[in-house]
Amino acid sequence: MLRAWAVARGVFARARDELERGLCMGFLAGFAGLLVHALSANTFIIGRIMEPFWFTLGMVVMLPRLEDARGRRLWADEPGPGATAP
Repeated sequence: MLRAWAVARGVFARARDELERGLCMGFLAGFAGLLVHALSANTFIIGRIMEPFWFTLGMVVMLPRLEDARGRRLWADEPGPGATAP
């Protein structure tokens, strides 16, 4: 859970697009709520909660690898397709 939080915070901090930032912030807010709820209930064993949570985390984790329609990386710090390593 700590690693999921750290990754989502890192993606939020580096995201440029408002949609990406909104997805990350929504995930972090929902994650915080689920963690508080988990103090008194078995939150993460319920399929209707667990499946969308992991799916959304997967989307957040893959945001840095997205490309626009022209094949350019949306994040400047990652090499584009066909780039060579220094």
